[in-house]
Formats: sequence, structure tokens, C-alpha cells
Amino acid sequence: MAIEIKPKDKPQSHGGNWVAVQVLLILAYILAPTPIHRTFSLPEVVRGLGLLALGGGALFSLGGLQGLGWTKTRIFPRPSPDAQLMTHGAYEFCRHPIYFGLLLMASGYAAYRQLPYHFALSAVLAVFFNFKSLREEKWLIEKFPDYAAYQTRVKRLIPGLF
Repeated sequence: MAIEIKPKDKPQSHGGNWVAVQVLLILAYILAPTPIHRTFSLPEVVRGLGLLALGGGALFSLGGLQGLGWTKTRIFPRPSPDAQLMTHGAYEFCRHPIYFGLLLMASGYAAYRQLPYHFALSAVLAVFFNFKSLREEKWLIEKFPDYAAYQTRVKRLIPGLF
């Protein structure tokens, strides 16, 4: 009598590596060294627009979190088994409003503080969220048959543009 050993199914990734990189990038942004003097100066209106972007980004991210439901929000990009496709509220304007809000906050803070390090990290965050959202959308298409139609109607990261 032969014993058959079956290979275990490979556990599905929930996207923890994406979350780890995101946390590191946000920590790098928050803990960025602040020089005593600005190395360059933009018009004061840019600082004011930066504050508006910072506040608008916070509202957009909160709208995305609220749309998902405060108790159902999770940090991992793979949708949970009980997830539902969200297409209203902030999700009517872009498919990843939380990422957009974070980008808007980072860019707004960079414009307000006028520090090159923050501008550079905002650009790195934009590239990161672009790739993370692409991966997340593959999982969303697998889970939700209607997601492809939603993609044709709503831009991915920047409302009306991208």
C-alpha cells in the first residue's frame, strides 16, 4: 500500500508586501529631515494651494474609507472574501480614492513646506500607488465580474485624468 503525498496548496497572497513597502514610504515621508532653511522658495500662493490639497486629500481618503465601511476596511489590497464592489461615493470619481487622497496630502504638504525631499517622496509614492493599484485591480477583476465595466467608466488614480 503506497501513501500518496499531495503538495499543499500554495496560500494566496493578501498583498502584505505591498503594505510593508507603503508603510516604509509613509514613514520615510513623515520622518523626513527638516532643514532649518528652505533650499528654494515658491510663491506664497503655492503654500496656500498646498494646504488646500492637504485638506482635500484627507477628505477624499476619508470618503474612500467611509465608502468601504469603517468596520470592513482592511489594509491589504486583496479583497476579502466578503468584500463588495464599491462604485459610489468617492469611488464615482476614481477607483482608488484612498490612494489618491494620500497622494494629494503628500503633494499638498510638499507644496506647503517646499522641501525637495517631500516633493521627491511624493513622486515615489505616486509611482508606488500606480503599481500597487494595478496589482490590486487584477484581484478585483478576479473577484468582481462587473469590475471591467467600472474600469471603463472611472479613472484609476486621478479623477478625470488617470
